[in-house]
Amino acid sequence: ARLASHPYFVCCGTIEPRKNHLMLLHVWRELVRRHGPDTPKLVLVGVRGWNYDPVVDLLERSPALRDRVIEVAGLTSPALKRLLDNACALLMPSFAEGYGLPVREALAAGTKVLASDIPAFREIIGENLQLLSPLDGEAWLSAIRALGARGPEEPQPSGDMSAVDGKSGGWPAYFDAIGGFLAGI
Repeated sequence: ARLASHPYFVCCGTIEPRKNHLMLLHVWRELVRRHGPDTPKLVLVGVRGWNYDPVVDLLERSPALRDRVIEVAGLTSPALKRLLDNACALLMPSFAEGYGLPVREALAAGTKVLASDIPAFREIIGENLQLLSPLDGEAWLSAIRALGARGPEEPQPSGDMSAVDGKSGGWPAYFDAIGGFLAGI
């Protein structure tokens, strides 16, 4: 209910160093600096894990983030789905992932996804997926702004969120290629 009248982005995962929340929070501080009260909310879905002190310190001590970042834990699957359905995008700036289930779920729901360019996410193909370096805060800032975190005077950028790494065509093209290979055996 707190998000009904506000644009927002979702980041899903335990708050720990490998999830790269720190970079994302620095991006959000820059968005607040540029857009003030027009900055979308950032919803961090997940529990606090190990070695998260720098993230918690930034969350608790940054006045710029206080009204823009919301932490939630213990969501039911339907509540997370509802949150993703209305989000501008799912953000996954992780340094490492095992499988990338939140990315797959968001894409299946039709939600746009900005994710790190890491092996677990490179295996996923989707029109609404954009892969970025987990170290490039400026690229994340630009991509987030392109998805709705702009000032009122800024026009909607053109371009799409087509698959990256030359993987256009998605699953149909993949299975056509496999079929061709098998036919030649």
